[in-house]
Amino acid sequence: MSDDRKAISSGRVLAASGWALVSRGSVRMLGLVSTIVLARLLTPTDFGIVSMAMIVVGFSEAVLEFGVRAILIHRSNLTRDDYDTAWTLNVIQGALATAITAALAVPAAHYFHDPRLPVVVLALAAGMMIGSLGNIGVVNFQRDLEFSRDFVLFVARKLAGVIVGITAAIIFRSYWAMVCGYLATQLTGTTVSYVIHPYRPRLSVAKLREFLRFSVWLSVRQVGAFARERVDRFIVGGSASSTVMGYYTIASELTEIISSEMMAPIGRALLPAFAGLQGQHERLRAAMRTAIGGVTTIVMPAAAGMAFVAHDLVMVVLGAKWLAAVPILRILALAVLLRSVSFSMGMLLTAVGRLAFHTYMIWLQVLAFWGLWAFWLYAHGPQGAALARLVAASGFAFVMCSYTIAIGFLRVRDLVSALTRPVAASACMIAALSWLQPQLVGGTVATLAILVIAGAGAYSSLLLVLWAASGRPDGFERIVLNHAMERLHAIRGST
Repeated sequence: MSDDRKAISSGRVLAASGWALVSRGSVRMLGLVSTIVLARLLTPTDFGIVSMAMIVVGFSEAVLEFGVRAILIHRSNLTRDDYDTAWTLNVIQGALATAITAALAVPAAHYFHDPRLPVVVLALAAGMMIGSLGNIGVVNFQRDLEFSRDFVLFVARKLAGVIVGITAAIIFRSYWAMVCGYLATQLTGTTVSYVIHPYRPRLSVAKLREFLRFSVWLSVRQVGAFARERVDRFIVGGSASSTVMGYYTIASELTEIISSEMMAPIGRALLPAFAGLQGQHERLRAAMRTAIGGVTTIVMPAAAGMAFVAHDLVMVVLGAKWLAAVPILRILALAVLLRSVSFSMGMLLTAVGRLAFHTYMIWLQVLAFWGLWAFWLYAHGPQGAALARLVAASGFAFVMCSYTIAIGFLRVRDLVSALTRPVAASACMIAALSWLQPQLVGGTVATLAILVIAGAGAYSSLLLVLWAASGRPDGFERIVLNHAMERLHAIRGST
């Protein structure tokens, strides 16, 4: 195993982010196809049951998350003992999480008022154990920003889950189709990880003490992150029917096209990039400015656009039986938009070892959600839960921006500069779509396609105009254009 990191440049980070986006985009496309087909074959109640079971699974995983991948990415000069200890901790985590999940199966059925849950939870627990056995060597793809090799792993495991899930849905026409898809995903991921990387881990606890020292805050933060992402579903599932839970789940999954499948790949590139710049304050600050600009430039128009076309999106993609999810989808999409502002800051704080503050803020956001729901928005049902998430996300973004500025990793003018163009271009895009939409027939494939294409074209054009008008400053736009020109010259040179 190599101990040396390759030199990190903005071009490499951009290329890595691009590969990560292609990889996760392919995975999300497969997932979207799966969701569309399953939504047509199954019912909101089926989605609600599996979502309830996944809350139990996710809780067990979060409680026992040792953060070994983040530790390996953060540290330099790794030895075989580091990798073997990390793999051993993953296996221990999987075994304990499986046991906890099994123990919670019956209590979960009582809380969610659904007797079908225990057997579903137990089946998903088995998948957790299979997934924990994956090859730890593949973490080097992220350490070295070699996400082109990650592509094979991500796509193979997702493709297996989609094929098995859709096949099972055609045969069984029940929630068991999604369970089968999950099991196939876990089994394929573990198998492929050993095929694409030669490392063969062994049981070892040689570096256990060092890992546990670092993993305490990672574990606490991970539980908080799980609570932040799933507390709304937990509340909705316990206070409403499995059908309503299905509506909320599908709205959440559609917004995760942005939050998990756009921001997460960028974060996978940002974490090792920031870690490689530790001790270089000015370069970290420049990287922070570029990262905020890059994330918001990509995510903000996608989130705003999804909120705008929510009705047409649900009608075309899922069908009329899912229209109750539209108002929830609009609110959750706006929450993702706000989250894009603070996302890069969380990656930075993790990379430079300031986990305590980030952890506190995540938990504070969870508490803010609970307070908003309990004392203000409870009567609004699932839409109230979505609103509570939106307000909590806005407060979290403000605090994270303030703290990052206070510790010197970001200046106010840099933040304003990074946000001005994406915000202005997104606002103009929505204004243009608001003029265009009344002239189209709602709820059709053609209308949705026209709105998406027009929105993307308007946003891209406006962004470049604003960038040129502001003097073509250094930032995400310049990096993208320079990288595109380099690739073009390389292609011309090879022909």
